[in-house]
Amino acid sequence: MDDTPSGGGHFLELGACGPGRPVERRGVARYALTMPSFLLRRVGLVWVATVAALMGACSSSDDASVAGQDAGATPDGANTSDGGPSAEGGAGSDAGATNDAATDAPSGPGLAALSDDFGGATLSPGWSVLHPELVGVSVQGGALRLEATADSLWFNASQGPLVHKTVSGDFMITSRVRARSAATPAQPPAQTIHLGGLMARDPASASENFVFIVVGRDENDISVETKNTVASVSTYTGPTWPSGDAELRLCRVGSSFRMLKRDIAGGAWTDAATFDRPDMPATLQVGAVMYAHTQAPDLAVSFDEVTFAPVTSLGDCSS
Repeated sequence: MDDTPSGGGHFLELGACGPGRPVERRGVARYALTMPSFLLRRVGLVWVATVAALMGACSSSDDASVAGQDAGATPDGANTSDGGPSAEGGAGSDAGATNDAATDAPSGPGLAALSDDFGGATLSPGWSVLHPELVGVSVQGGALRLEATADSLWFNASQGPLVHKTVSGDFMITSRVRARSAATPAQPPAQTIHLGGLMARDPASASENFVFIVVGRDENDISVETKNTVASVSTYTGPTWPSGDAELRLCRVGSSFRMLKRDIAGGAWTDAATFDRPDMPATLQVGAVMYAHTQAPDLAVSFDEVTFAPVTSLGDCSS
């Protein structure tokens, strides 16, 4: 479109905050003001002063508006609300449960505060239970007691119960563990694949990644079994053990996870396994695990005490 008048001359277009075109600011169109040049010559300095004042006012207004926007802006991707933790749970075997992973998890000297002698009447709120629908959890006679209530299995992508705390960095967890028949508490479990012990698990992975050491009856006999699961693929060994009772220890130093066992009455520690897991994150779920792979389980696992302690080397694990 040609805006030049037939009588000749030139036009100067001034938008509310600058020349030449409508200016779109925050959804408001401010249209250009058009004035022929012969009038500009007449008004002279008066017009120039008016234009300068107008542009100065626009500049001040825009600067104030931008400053206000900057003061109240939220960066892209920022979360301004305090969200609560995701609830744990879901089905037992082959389940993709959502798990919390605290960024302020204890590590180093603070680990000792996680220890529990189960001196109360109920489980401390510091513990979390993964798959509570598969296990009965109680505190009895100074021990944590886990009784299987449904078929469960920690193998490949399958999951079972885990009573855990969130731990970051290197740690050592120890407990005296008794795997017994729930119906006949003086005896070890009679059914196969009924075991319990200590686990360290990545709660954030889309696949299952964990290590554990457990005592009980495997598919062959009474044993202390160690298992290493990487991207939902499990490998394990279970040499024979003289009873359903053992003191178990799981120790992390860097990417190394060392597992040890000894008689429940004490004595020298024996190495059960060491797994190198550079894929494991700093923060893990660590605690008491159990599983009974049958439709009618008969397993009760007790933990006399669970202690956490700091370590600086793999040698500390057997001290």
